[in-house]
Amino acid sequence: MRRVFVLSLLVLFFLEAGTVTFAGKTFTTVTYASRESVTLAEFAAKTGSRHAWVAEKKKGVLVYAGHTYVFTASNRTVVIDNQAGIHLPEPIGWDGVNLYIPVAMLERIFSVKSSDLKPSEDIKIEKIILSGSNPTTIKILASGPISCEVIENSSTSVTLKLPVGSNVSQISPSGFVSSATLRNHNNQTTINLKLSRECTVSSKGITNGIQVTFTPKAVVTQPVTKRKLVIVIDPGHGGKDPGAVSKKGTKEKAMALDTSLRLKKLLEAQGHTVYMTRTTDKYVPLADRTKYANAKKADLFISIHYNANRSSSPSGFETYFLGMHRLEYAKNVALRENASLKYDIGENAYDPDAVLNDIIATLLTNRFQRESEELAGYIQDASAAKTGFKDRGLNQAGFYVLKGCSMPAVLIEGGFLTNATEEAKIRQSSCRQKIAEGIAQGVSDYVNP
Repeated sequence: MRRVFVLSLLVLFFLEAGTVTFAGKTFTTVTYASRESVTLAEFAAKTGSRHAWVAEKKKGVLVYAGHTYVFTASNRTVVIDNQAGIHLPEPIGWDGVNLYIPVAMLERIFSVKSSDLKPSEDIKIEKIILSGSNPTTIKILASGPISCEVIENSSTSVTLKLPVGSNVSQISPSGFVSSATLRNHNNQTTINLKLSRECTVSSKGITNGIQVTFTPKAVVTQPVTKRKLVIVIDPGHGGKDPGAVSKKGTKEKAMALDTSLRLKKLLEAQGHTVYMTRTTDKYVPLADRTKYANAKKADLFISIHYNANRSSSPSGFETYFLGMHRLEYAKNVALRENASLKYDIGENAYDPDAVLNDIIATLLTNRFQRESEELAGYIQDASAAKTGFKDRGLNQAGFYVLKGCSMPAVLIEGGFLTNATEEAKIRQSSCRQKIAEGIAQGVSDYVNP
């Protein structure tokens, strides 16, 4: 069974639109999975090319400048004229509807020469080397330049197609490759590999050959909690409210949503029932977020954000609960997050100090301040340890989104988008995964002290 790429939706986030000029045409771009990209449909429309989508094979076919290009969803290989494969550093994006071509790869993909496509019939595969236990690497070496189409049938099955014959007739299994079969027919070689465990696959061209590496997927085990809770996760901002925006265009709303989706999976693995105030890029009024949590009779409310500062120096992870601010800095963080209210009541009607005073006035009736502080402490400790980010500790301030919560509630600032070094880390999916894992561990520690 071929891999179903539904999981790619979990990392879907659009940060901004722009334009790029290529081959005399101007294309509208979007940022997909942190890469400025052009959709296949946009490229075809602007260049007057023909294109089609083969749904059962998850492939997009484009006829452009006398060549036929085949793009496979979430795959690194682009096949040209059914002969040559161009290997990209990252896979072609796919969100279930559109294929996304990274702008940085346009020149590499579409500037191919006819002489590069069809290898000489004299070229043969001379040696296949399978080595390494973790990771495992297969090197295919030929008597001249070759290309290879890498097809990930599933996380434990990979097919390699090469448009050349082979002097090698068999491959001995090794490492994560539990079985390997080679078929050579009509000067075409197909290699089917079965893996002993789920692996991520990466490929690159080498001199007169191809190298494919299999790295085992990390298995994250979350502790199963003794108590099963109802938890509402609140991805900050959304829709018309981008939140903080870095100099590179990274939007807080996108980072917060992606982290929240990851956290939801981890908390569900612990046995909790998890709801989210938003699962897409839409704006939700601040008051409605709290009302939603109360309507769900949630046991915990966790609002996910990323930080910003006028200075590019501050960095680190911090967790807030509702309380009277003790530091001017904490007050300023609350003012920044509360500014989303201007999308609800209008910018002219928004009085930040009046809102803050109103929030502070409700603190006398907040029955969950102690529990909120305790939850924030567990999350802060676990997250700072997991991410390696600077531990900025606990803070309290008047956050409107926490006002009126009938349960322990915290607001998390997962790092600074205004710090170039930290922003570069946050843009990496592996970093956002660690942030989610740290928060999930903190919840587990709170539930099972």
